[in-house]
Amino acid sequence: MTSDVTVIADGTPEQWAVLFAHPVDPAEAVRQRRQDARNRGFAHGLVLHPGLKAALLGIADDTDGLLAVWEDTGGDLGERTERGTRLAQSLKAHTAAARNACV
Repeated sequence: MTSDVTVIADGTPEQWAVLFAHPVDPAEAVRQRRQDARNRGFAHGLVLHPGLKAALLGIADDTDGLLAVWEDTGGDLGERTERGTRLAQSLKAHTAAARNACV
């Protein structure tokens, strides 16, 4: 199952604005934060490759940041979209770095 947070990494700023305009599903946020915690534990405890470790930690940080932007319903939508766009681009870069570290 792919979360909305992961899907937006390939989206456009307009798609992110639509996504951020709607409230985050609290259950999805809890699931994503648990996955981020597992990824951090995995990266710190089991991953020896420094590039892969950094990429996994970056992915967890990016998805946490995207959730925070999504949950900030009181903030300016344009600013939230801009922050979300940067985080989604970072998520895409970290995902590519993780893939490249495994080659």
